[in-house]
Amino acid sequence: MLKKTRTIYISIILILCFFTGCTTSAESYQESYLTLISVPIDASIPAVLSLDCILTVTNPDPANPEVNLAPATFAVFGYTNSSGEIEYYSYAKKEAVVNDAWVQVEEGFYRVEMHRDSNNISVTLTTPAVRFNNADPGSGTVTAYEDVLPLDFYTPTEIPGLYSFIDANGNNNFRVYATFETNSNFYPANEDGTMVSGALPVVPEYDALLQSGGINAAALFLATPIACTNVQVNYKV
Repeated sequence: MLKKTRTIYISIILILCFFTGCTTSAESYQESYLTLISVPIDASIPAVLSLDCILTVTNPDPANPEVNLAPATFAVFGYTNSSGEIEYYSYAKKEAVVNDAWVQVEEGFYRVEMHRDSNNISVTLTTPAVRFNNADPGSGTVTAYEDVLPLDFYTPTEIPGLYSFIDANGNNNFRVYATFETNSNFYPANEDGTMVSGALPVVPEYDALLQSGGINAAALFLATPIACTNVQVNYKV
């Protein structure tokens, strides 16, 4: 766990950097850390990334459960790549010890691994740390769905595998059943029957709220933080 003096060092150095500017090189780092944080208001979010969830983490330093830290909040974004796998990213700031002082070096989206089920969520920074660069979004192969539809208001269209529904705001929404080499799922779609390239799989609860309560209800569902524990937010890199 970093010492309490770290915050003081960072504040002083950031003030100096603001007025004088500062540059660092990887070779000058004595040590560096990545911390998962909320996306700043002025940050640019890559178009291919979609919000998956927002997490509020208690005990953000699992290795030191006795330390009483304030909850940490950060978002997890993702996209479906050409193999049908979801790549997850979270925003992080990178800080380093340079000449025995803490400075913020950079910030941006970094690759994370996320696993979730009905009871648990785990998020970890990939090792080595990978910053978002180029995406490889996938669109799958639209396939006729032969089972019971996940939501009874999905209405089949003339295009096999393409479904539509009217939300509470009167908008027509499209979903396709798309298959990849190793998996398949329902995804947001265009009116012409193609999957929105790189889109995340449909969350039934989101579509149910969209259909019954409209975009505001669905957006509130997506933006409501999920409480979880023991998710590490600070990593030495």
